Amino acid sequence: MFVLLKGSVLVTKGLHKEVMLAQLNAGDFFGELSLLPRKPRSTTIIAKSEVITWKIDSQSLKSLELGIQNKIQFKVVQLMVKRLDDMNKKYIKVVQEKTSAKA
Repeated sequence: MFVLLKGSVLVTKGLHKEVMLAQLNAGDFFGELSLLPRKPRSTTIIAKSEVITWKIDSQSLKSLELGIQNKIQFKVVQLMVKRLDDMNKKYIKVVQEKTSAKA
């Protein structure tokens, strides 16, 4: 997982990076799925400017104080819930648009 300390990046998905999912700025993080065992990358990160990141792997996470580990894990869960909610909203919008186009 990487915490973006400086700069901004684009999060894209697809073989040719054809779908932009988000723009992240200092304070945001990405690659959190890598903390799960055997979980491959699911997106591509493209730097928009010079970036500085803090890399957190599962070993370095375990070396942090338990309170800090819990805060990081809570933030990751919050982000994943937000992303799921955003995807559900986008999915509903696409279905509604397709349904009204057929009518």
